[in-house]
Amino acid sequence: MDNDADLVRATSTAVSCREGVSPSTARTRRSLWHRFRVSSTAVAQRCADRVVAVMRRVCVVPTFHVLVFQGFLGTIPWRGFPFLAMYYRNLGFPPEAVAQLNSLPRFGGIALAVFGGYLGDWAAK
Repeated sequence: MDNDADLVRATSTAVSCREGVSPSTARTRRSLWHRFRVSSTAVAQRCADRVVAVMRRVCVVPTFHVLVFQGFLGTIPWRGFPFLAMYYRNLGFPPEAVAQLNSLPRFGGIALAVFGGYLGDWAAK
């Protein structure tokens, strides 16, 4: 296909064959869709420009920098937890003890989540 007109003609023919409408009706539908797509692209561009403008305003706030930095630092311990089992094994603990040591924080988290739920319900009253 050499140009856009051939593409529109081929698309309208395919649409007319599929939907049982005349090629001219399909061409009209195709051109309307093209106009809508162009306008929706312009709207999306304006929305993206607004988002970028807001992000520029937010990113210069020093408090935002502190929040992001503490988020980076806060992820460091969580990256080490998967290696605790290997660490316990290297210390000489038997596999049963390693399993118990690894399950304790998980069960503690479950218990504290339930306790936190009750505490939140109590505080809401």
